[in-house]
Amino acid sequence: MNETAPTAARRPLDQPVLGILVLVVAVVISLAFIALFSWPTFRDWVSYVLVCGVPSLFVIGAFWHTEHPRPIGRLGQPWRGLAFLALMLVNAAVIATLLVVLFGGGLTPPVPNVAHIAIMAVPYTFLLAVIWGGWPFRGIRNPVLGGYLLMLVAYVLSVLTYLLLANYSSFEGGPAYVAALDPHGPFDIWAVMTTVVTTMAVGLLVLHFGFWPLTERIMKNPPVAAAASTGLIAAVTVVAEVLGVGLFRLSWPTMLTGVTVAFLFGSIVVLNILQGRVPAPKAQPARGLVSALIAAVVGVLLGQLYVLVLPVVSGEIAFGAPGFQGEVWLASALLGVTFPLLAVLSDGFAFWPFVGAGATEKTAPVEAAE
Repeated sequence: MNETAPTAARRPLDQPVLGILVLVVAVVISLAFIALFSWPTFRDWVSYVLVCGVPSLFVIGAFWHTEHPRPIGRLGQPWRGLAFLALMLVNAAVIATLLVVLFGGGLTPPVPNVAHIAIMAVPYTFLLAVIWGGWPFRGIRNPVLGGYLLMLVAYVLSVLTYLLLANYSSFEGGPAYVAALDPHGPFDIWAVMTTVVTTMAVGLLVLHFGFWPLTERIMKNPPVAAAASTGLIAAVTVVAEVLGVGLFRLSWPTMLTGVTVAFLFGSIVVLNILQGRVPAPKAQPARGLVSALIAAVVGVLLGQLYVLVLPVVSGEIAFGAPGFQGEVWLASALLGVTFPLLAVLSDGFAFWPFVGAGATEKTAPVEAAE
């Protein structure tokens, strides 16, 4: 075979050009998609349903490595990407409906309570599928069953967090407050949700550092690695919140969107879309510091871009108390639309059509960090 002949798997573009192009396309499509809906429709329905599908993307990419279910994994592009997208949307619709029925009083449009459960399920799925490497669910012989059980556990953890810890005192007196659905836990829902989502941002920070300072011996033992990495993430999360909310006096919604979401989104771009190929030292912890700094800058700049185009896309939406609607829009736009679209493009479509249809390189965050 002629070595110079083009093959389907050969990439016409290299990183970081490939990642930047995919990011630009995703941002343009996301903003155009959001502009199709009024703000209430986007907030109450569209972003809610899409967030319910995000855990599926972690299972598809990090747990199944886009190889399962087998009938989908065997397809060529773009059919494989379209099939995984369809699977994600079906899962999202089913989960969104179940949450409304079980925890939303059957009310429509969905109350914020169910959206908050869906949002918190995302970090829990990330923890189980990426940080824990799918343990112990990889021990299940049927990978499809294992993936769905992983998602189920993530949603159970989210529901328990909601029921045991959250209250909606900050929503009282507002149109979205439903007294009968308030769990009356010890902490305001903004504090609870910000803390849970911040654990995911810190988990991505751990990936920037390649799990440093945890040793190779620890990481080779799945139960020990899971416990050690979770403890590390919990400790750093506490420090981050003491600094953000305590020292710098940020409100919980501002901490969530201005710090947590910005770093989280920037990290997804650096680790997944750019596949970790950024100018940084090879050795840890220097590499982690540079990579994380680049992610923070990327996240902040993208967040500012979205804030800048907000009036054009969705009209004037106010930031700050009492409703924090601007913050809700920003988090919904970045994590409810652009993030899942990027995940679909990088994992489901394997960067097709920007690379050949036969490309098989995996881009789950845990692998991109290694």
